[in-house]
Amino acid sequence: RCSVMVHCRNQPGLLRRALGSLGRQEYPHLEVIVVDGASSDETVELLTRRADVVSRWVSEPDRGQTHALNKGYAMATGEVYGWLNCDERYRPGALLAVGKAFADRPRLDVVFGHRVVVDERGRAVARMRLPTIHPASYALYASRLPFSRPPLCLSPLPPPTAAPAAALP
Repeated sequence: RCSVMVHCRNQPGLLRRALGSLGRQEYPHLEVIVVDGASSDETVELLTRRADVVSRWVSEPDRGQTHALNKGYAMATGEVYGWLNCDERYRPGALLAVGKAFADRPRLDVVFGHRVVVDERGRAVARMRLPTIHPASYALYASRLPFSRPPLCLSPLPPPTAAPAAALP
């Protein structure tokens, strides 16, 4: 199962397109979780109408995207987690490629892809190829990592180590 979180607030047009791209994925075990930051427009009606795509959703105040994504991850039941900003879309077959990558490589922790930037009409205006990175550099690309196994994205950071007293000014 792949769990994809979507965060939104007062952007039903963008959310409609994002949910449309998720609905066209044809991924057999897709869980879509939408965390809406208490929108005051027709977002809740859209979420209710798109029950064919949206597995669960919540509409309540949050403290921003990171807080919303953490809420979504707490509701997720998948073996692979990802997120899609409401102003983004996945290309057809993207989730099948992600699922195959994790199935073919059991020790794989992270999958990310290249970006195609489109204008308001959906025309490609730029392509952004992300570099191959060493696992030690994953944190540098955190904003570009759409999929990971839950232990990677949910593991708490180790507590900071105190500097020896002699090293303090």
